[in-house]
Amino acid sequence: METPIPSDNPPAKLGPGAYIEAPQYWGPPPGMVGAGSTFSGVVVTPYTVMKSPTVFGCVTGYSSAIAKLPPNIQKIDSNGGWTNTTDHPLCSLLKTPNSKDRSWFQFMNNLMIHYVLWGNAYVAIIRGNDGRPVELITITPDRMSVTELEDGDRLYTASTNQFKGRKTSFAAETGQTRRLLQEDVIHLMHTNFENNIIGKGPLDLSPEVFGIDLAIQETRAGAFRNGTSIQYIITTTGRYKPEQLATIRENLMKGMAGTANVGMGPALPPDIQLVPMNLSVKDLMLPEMGEDSKRNVCNVTNYPAHRLGLEDKDAAASIEQKERTFYSDTCGPVTTQFEELFLDKCFIASERDQYRMKYDYTQAVSPVYKDRVDAGSKAVVAGLLSPNEWRAREGLPGYEGGDEILRPLNTGAIGQTDGLQTTPGGTLPTDNDESENQS
Repeated sequence: METPIPSDNPPAKLGPGAYIEAPQYWGPPPGMVGAGSTFSGVVVTPYTVMKSPTVFGCVTGYSSAIAKLPPNIQKIDSNGGWTNTTDHPLCSLLKTPNSKDRSWFQFMNNLMIHYVLWGNAYVAIIRGNDGRPVELITITPDRMSVTELEDGDRLYTASTNQFKGRKTSFAAETGQTRRLLQEDVIHLMHTNFENNIIGKGPLDLSPEVFGIDLAIQETRAGAFRNGTSIQYIITTTGRYKPEQLATIRENLMKGMAGTANVGMGPALPPDIQLVPMNLSVKDLMLPEMGEDSKRNVCNVTNYPAHRLGLEDKDAAASIEQKERTFYSDTCGPVTTQFEELFLDKCFIASERDQYRMKYDYTQAVSPVYKDRVDAGSKAVVAGLLSPNEWRAREGLPGYEGGDEILRPLNTGAIGQTDGLQTTPGGTLPTDNDESENQS
């Protein structure tokens, strides 16, 4: 049954460059997240900030780190533990999200870029006749809007060409613009103050941080464009008309601009002098401000500075420890959010106690081979893993009999021997004791 829409304020159709103008609309106009001239004089949008190498490194590093995590459908066993399964219908979606996006890595990478830059990431769920998801389609945030209905439910309006030929929440709707019920949308939100209606990303909350970083980048580029002596005063003892001075200045700039003219002096009329202001190109590289700006971008995006080659103040921690902290504190919150929403939106109600979707972090920070062998040997001997389970983690084939969990002979429940021979003193018999008993 279709959700009723308030008759006095129906949701508008959303197309490229259009958005809902209504009291119930939440979110900035498409493509305008964080937009506006900052105090640094730079316009900040999700598209312009990617010109900064710092932002580019943070965003792509963040998104690819999550995208490469393998997702699994797990089933609870009789002992209360979770094991991976490949026979659930949703398993195919975790490999091929839809007929156009054949790669789960590309699907998640795109989704995480939306999450960091816009503060929101959207996935439209296309369902089959039985109500199960058959396709997952990412929606660019600047083509999605959220409306809060009178009963508190959310209604999404999205536009994408991938909707053509597919049925969505309202079967009668066709074309590239559709309304979607909240149960048919996976909505990842960054920091939010709107009762979980729409998120606010770093660009919304800290635009000046990104504006300063872009301004530093433009200043550095301008240093090469304008020449080796950037700021100067032109003095003259003669009289020149404004157009003559403009011509002299233009010829001066042509003789100084570009890296090809480094070290060459311009030819000036005898009554004109060029007085430099003692600022070299190196000064205009702003090295200290540049590093501070990089750290600020890392802070607001929650991305570790050591991944961008910056000196880390926590020098005592190893690279492995830093990486584990990154996956736990930076990647963990968003993957947990995705797992919870996937469970709620994609599994049918009767399955939610038996199945779940879970990201596998075991290979995220892989120790060197020697350490993996040592840890695996101890886990097998202690009965934590079977030999085949450890071999599977290393990408090795199993062997017959390797699925059994081993247990050390000198362990067991108190008061239970399980057939083990013990002496009255509680110690295992030795070979000499056995030979004496036989005699």
